[in-house]
Amino acid sequence: MIIIFQSVIDHFIQYAQEQYPNESCGILVSSLDDQHINEFIPIPNQSLNPGHEFEFEPSAFIQALYQIEGVKKEWIGVIHSHPTSKAYPSFIDIQNWFYPKLSYWIYSCLENQLKAYTIVKEKVREIPYRIL
Repeated sequence: MIIIFQSVIDHFIQYAQEQYPNESCGILVSSLDDQHINEFIPIPNQSLNPGHEFEFEPSAFIQALYQIEGVKKEWIGVIHSHPTSKAYPSFIDIQNWFYPKLSYWIYSCLENQLKAYTIVKEKVREIPYRIL
């Protein structure tokens, strides 16, 4: 089971509200010693269709990866919002997912609901999580 801090969820929801009506996105990070998600790093969405999909801005994404590597943290997952749909991966989400070992989180602004998944070879499976 994945453990995520409430402060991380609150930070992401605030960011999603600021980016609305576009999808917001970023990465989820943990300390190497406990594997609890304790940080959200926002990454600008550079998609040409930002209300319906996300694409990390490359330089911000690379900078985030260097940032977590330098402080001995680990990239645990990706999180993004669905402004007008449910917290379930869209066809585009599934097609564009290339990290089967990472968790995939979606926050539905429409339903105020957060869900976590794994996506492996286009198969979606919801995974449980606990909030601290």
